[in-house]
Amino acid sequence: MGSALEIGVLNSHNIAVSGGTDRVRYRLSGNYSYENGPMVSTKDSYKRYSLNSFISADITGWFTQEASLIYTHEDRSDIQTTFRDPYSTKLINWYPEGYMPGEIIGREEDVLIDSPLNACLYSPAATSWTSTPRISLKSILKPLKGWSIIAEYTYQQKNFAYKEYSGQQEIADAQLSTRIIPAAEQDKYTHNTRNNAYNALNIYSNYNLSINGHNLNVTLGYNQESNKDNWILNSVLNQAVITVPSLQGGRGIRTSEETLTEYSTMGFFGRIAYNWKGRYLIEMNARYDGSSKFPKVNRFGFFPSVSGAWRISEEPFMESVRNYINNLKIRASYGSIGNQNISAYGFIAGMEVDQSSVWLEKGKPVTSIGTPGLVRANYTWETVKTFDIGLDLKALNNRLSFVFDWYRRSTVGMLSNGVELPSTVGTTAPLQNVADMRTDGWELSIRWQDVIGDFSYHAGFNIYDHRSTITKFNNYGY
Repeated sequence: MGSALEIGVLNSHNIAVSGGTDRVRYRLSGNYSYENGPMVSTKDSYKRYSLNSFISADITGWFTQEASLIYTHEDRSDIQTTFRDPYSTKLINWYPEGYMPGEIIGREEDVLIDSPLNACLYSPAATSWTSTPRISLKSILKPLKGWSIIAEYTYQQKNFAYKEYSGQQEIADAQLSTRIIPAAEQDKYTHNTRNNAYNALNIYSNYNLSINGHNLNVTLGYNQESNKDNWILNSVLNQAVITVPSLQGGRGIRTSEETLTEYSTMGFFGRIAYNWKGRYLIEMNARYDGSSKFPKVNRFGFFPSVSGAWRISEEPFMESVRNYINNLKIRASYGSIGNQNISAYGFIAGMEVDQSSVWLEKGKPVTSIGTPGLVRANYTWETVKTFDIGLDLKALNNRLSFVFDWYRRSTVGMLSNGVELPSTVGTTAPLQNVADMRTDGWELSIRWQDVIGDFSYHAGFNIYDHRSTITKFNNYGY
């Protein structure tokens, strides 16, 4: 397929400005990128614009306000696979290209040859654009020494649009036969849009205290997020004017679908970290999280963790070898986190509204309402508990590093359709916390890095192994 390829070109341009005073600081940067793909066509391209701005102002000695704005816009064009895939590496290049003479195939007019080059030149393009503005505000208050209160708010809007038309093309193949692709009245125009709105609010407070080598850090906070996603999918067959495709111009079957998903989370979190002269370290964390993806009575979960470490290299008895061993630390941790990667409405018995493809009333499709599936309102978060012990070593002026970890990860209450139901029920089993899984594993990493004059190099070695076992699965059907 050499004749269908050319040299792709990538252009990227950047500009940045920064400055300020002792009380005000700012940054402004922009980027423009354009990439012409390797196919012999301007339909294979990608374009991106971005703007990034930031400003920080010390309103008073104890109050700082920050704001940032990020905007990104992307345009993408891809060649469609109307009569052959132009991106396939299995394509065979053959001649002639262009048009098959009509007298060869018994036609009055010439017909386009089915070849890789023609696939690039005459297949229509699918175009899409994505626009993403993001605004972030941050307020920092420092009422007392070592004490800060921080409030952060982020809003992001992501808009997406996609257009595709299959076109309709008559082609001649190597066997001198002709065909129309797609078939008559089956050319398809698609126009999809997506709008996503994301909000996040974080309010937290930090307190740091250091006395005679004792260092304490305490954090308490609140987090809230919401996400709203709206997809609209439209398509229609048989365009009246194939050179100007549109939803209104379709004369065939129309398909329209809309999907709206919305969920929210909120939680409280805290952390206490203590160390003595950087030698003995301990940290305790806890989260109390809630998600609208779970039934109201089981919406919240508590997820604590604790970790500790001993930096042996900081002990006085290591003084004699400190020139060779720069850091030696043993550590251990145990903690849990929650998993909410599930459907937003799994506990609600939804009924799908659609137009029947079987029943007609007065010549028009009947609107039908599907039967609801089975649901359970007592499932909750999957909990992932991890126990880890490890050893860190840096030696020979930090040129040699060694890291070893052994861990056990237990996933408790995995969500699945656990019960096997007979096909006569007509639906699947509801989502439940039915399974537990344990994973035991270890990992070893060794790395060497050095600088010789103006030449730097590094080499590394990594090996790991893990094994997962299902320790529990409530499958009552077997």
